[in-house]
Amino acid sequence: MHLNVSKAFTLLELLVVITIIGVLTSIVAVSMSGSTDSAEIAKGKSYQQQIHALLGHEAVLDLNFNENGYDTCPGSTDLCDASGYGNNGTIYGDGDEYISSPVDGYALSLDGNNDYIGCGKIKDLGETTVTMWFNSSDSKLHNGGITFRPGLSYGHFDFNHDGGRPLLYLNNANYRYFSSSVAGFMDGSWHFMVLYIKGSGQYDITGATLSIDGEAILPGSTTASNSPLAWTGFDIGRMSYGYFHGLIDEVRVYSAALSSAEIQKHYVQGLQELCHSGFISKWEYDLRTTGSGFLQVSCADELLSFQREMI
Repeated sequence: MHLNVSKAFTLLELLVVITIIGVLTSIVAVSMSGSTDSAEIAKGKSYQQQIHALLGHEAVLDLNFNENGYDTCPGSTDLCDASGYGNNGTIYGDGDEYISSPVDGYALSLDGNNDYIGCGKIKDLGETTVTMWFNSSDSKLHNGGITFRPGLSYGHFDFNHDGGRPLLYLNNANYRYFSSSVAGFMDGSWHFMVLYIKGSGQYDITGATLSIDGEAILPGSTTASNSPLAWTGFDIGRMSYGYFHGLIDEVRVYSAALSSAEIQKHYVQGLQELCHSGFISKWEYDLRTTGSGFLQVSCADELLSFQREMI
């Protein structure tokens, strides 16, 4: 007579299996996260290169933060301006440091207390496009971004001024809130920002636009009255109410306009280039371009067309 003996897993064996599965899941998640971050940076860099190709000849400030040291630029400044205008930057504060950046060489880490970059006076306020990479996980109420008039109570851009809404403030009679919170971009990942200031006329504030990663941040309440005053300086990482806490890289200022429609168009074109190269899937391409107003063909058609050109 044979006895049927069923062997069950012991509690210890189950715990070992669960632990192994957990470790493998963590490894896969980290790997996927790294791939996603790399893809996001690749898209942003393609987009950034297109903007620079269009406006590069209008650049009045170009900082790449790759010096990896202090007092390395003319005039004992810390950051060398590649625009040719000599608007070199000086790093202020005691909680800043150079770190390796996947965007381009090195980036600057600011502690959110009293750290910022001063570049002196760049130009008078006119049609201006400011682009920069940022990486922060700090969603505090006031997260300083850019100051146009250092030390005064007006002339700045604030990432999170009121309930997480960005604010472009030229003076107490000319300012624009943006309606969408950018707290979702304070996620510890790299993002590419484009800020456009139309000019210094009485109602020019109504033409100001903001986009992050090619996504237009819709304008909100706007006050337009007296003409703003000219710029007296340009700081990065601080504004009247606070300092930026996180990483900053590749800051450029152009004395030219790039509208929100143009920004979105070039972002889509950058995605098409990535589609050509097979770096993004049809699903991701369609997801990011649906409703953009610039989508002409699908990712599959773009890729097929590119393959035919190569034959």
